[in-house]
Amino acid sequence: MHGLAHVSVAGGESVQLTFPDTAGGELDHLWPVALPDGHSLVFTVWSGALASARLAMTSLEDGRVTDLGLKGIRPLAVLDGALVYVQADGAVMAVQLDARRRRVEGRPIPVLDPVNVVAANNGNSGIYISQGGALLTGRENSRAHLAWVGRDGKTDRIGREIRNFVQPRISPDGRRLAMLIYAASKSDVWIDDLATGTLSRLTTLENVTSVEWSRDGREVIYSAGGFESRAGVWSQAVDAASAPERLIELSHLTPAVSMSPDRHWLALPSLYESWDVMRVALDSPRTLQAFSATRAQEVTPQISPDGHWVALVSDESGSDEVYIRSFPEPTVKLQASVGGAGAPQWSADGRSLYYVTGNSIVQARLAPGAVPRVLSRDTAFANVQDAFAPYGEPNYNVSRDGSRIVVPIPESGGYQLVVAPNWITEFRERMAASRK
Repeated sequence: MHGLAHVSVAGGESVQLTFPDTAGGELDHLWPVALPDGHSLVFTVWSGALASARLAMTSLEDGRVTDLGLKGIRPLAVLDGALVYVQADGAVMAVQLDARRRRVEGRPIPVLDPVNVVAANNGNSGIYISQGGALLTGRENSRAHLAWVGRDGKTDRIGREIRNFVQPRISPDGRRLAMLIYAASKSDVWIDDLATGTLSRLTTLENVTSVEWSRDGREVIYSAGGFESRAGVWSQAVDAASAPERLIELSHLTPAVSMSPDRHWLALPSLYESWDVMRVALDSPRTLQAFSATRAQEVTPQISPDGHWVALVSDESGSDEVYIRSFPEPTVKLQASVGGAGAPQWSADGRSLYYVTGNSIVQARLAPGAVPRVLSRDTAFANVQDAFAPYGEPNYNVSRDGSRIVVPIPESGGYQLVVAPNWITEFRERMAASRK
């Protein structure tokens, strides 16, 4: 369902309130904020990109949509009759709002330092403002270096760079690493040549959320925030100076992707009513098909090296566990982990499946066959820090011989919450200064 809906606090069925103008390019209505009058709402009209997002109003009484003529990606609150909202560049702005006439008055002014914006997640930003003017915001400052870690725990640092490295991936020939590097709210794919120590940027989209190598090592496949819709999957040659190829655009949040070794299929987690695993045939019209879509939360699909299986995480048992399903038809199913697990990753030969349990990476050895069996589960790498990347993706990669992993080793930072219970005082001072 796209658009806003409402439901009684006493329960019952949700009722559609607004309907995106699809003929006019609208894809969805997001981030509703209630006004003090109890029936008016301000929300974001999403048309596929942050730059084109704008703010609008509606009412629970009629569902009529009124464009406010403001470019903004997320409304935050209405304080003292002023609408506070976030722009695409992270600036927090305020402008007087005439709720009865559904229009803004005067000129927007900045009321807070810019905040980080997650471009690939519909403009989500780590800031919240209560109706009483309390402020909650988050600051992330993660820095790490890359390292090889052996089964004995021995660590061998890779290079001297200290960045916010995420999702390192070893090339098929073992000579390079592909990874994401986050800088504030921007993220792109970088390639590290292990022989020369050269770290170079590959993509320029600034909102990449996952990366993996093609089987031949000539290109990387990655997901990123969409430009005409909510998400997209791309491929890009590593050694050739060529433009990235967009494989598919998607209308739902889709932060990761796995490609089959024959390049015929994609498996992706996508957020509908819940997280589901979908598939796309690249030799067809490239329509999205359900692969594992239930009421459970199903994420992080990883296609096996032979292309016949998918490992994924589901909470169908009440806790996250790793499952193996036949692919592309999910007719066979096996639970691979026990005791809670996530972030699965196949061995190079497909005979083992690695996953994270607690702070350890477990190796589940598999018996091949029409219905695979788990032969053993043993801790392969202990005391691994930050083994989960955003969206539950593996933040590690196992070498082809299984003797070591590459992983970011944190040096500083983390996520810091900042609470300002009386931020409304600062807000009023800034608004008063703007009037003078």
